[in-house]
Amino acid sequence: MVNQKTFTKTLTLFCFLVFLYTVFPDGYNIIGSILKYTVIIFVIIILMMYNKILNFSQEREIEIKENKDSEVALYNSQINKKAFKKQ
Repeated sequence: MVNQKTFTKTLTLFCFLVFLYTVFPDGYNIIGSILKYTVIIFVIIILMMYNKILNFSQEREIEIKENKDSEVALYNSQINKKAFKKQ
């Protein structure tokens, strides 16, 4: 399960790797290549995590809206029953 805490840690590590990549001297080709591919992999991972977080948030919003709608419908039906009993 992806949560915001894990996403924040991953994003922080990604930013640190990008910083190292930009500061690292060009003389070290092997380490520079490793950092470059690591940054690319982290971009993919972060985008996948962000997508999961957005999907989870949207599902929760839909679930909350459905619960509110069912509560309103239940309340309205109870009011209607009381009104018909009085007549």
